[in-house]
Amino acid sequence: MRITKQTIYLIMALLAIILVYLLVDKGFGHHGSQIEYVPTTSDLDGLVIAVKTTLKFHESRIRDIIDTWFQLAPNNARFFFFTYN
Repeated sequence: MRITKQTIYLIMALLAIILVYLLVDKGFGHHGSQIEYVPTTSDLDGLVIAVKTTLKFHESRIRDIIDTWFQLAPNNARFFFFTYN
């Protein structure tokens, strides 16, 4: 039996659909769900937040981090950006 490109594409599409179904079934993709667990400070001791960006995107990316992860672990954040002289 000869397998054509169309058959391969069909199999890949079906596998992708199954993967999406499994991820949604496990709770991934539900952005509106409530957080069940809020980490404590001791849970975050090993966490390092590093943001590497360019000067062009520095402000918008840093703002996103400060509004989210930085609130949980302000002592664990490091910001790096690169610019050309």
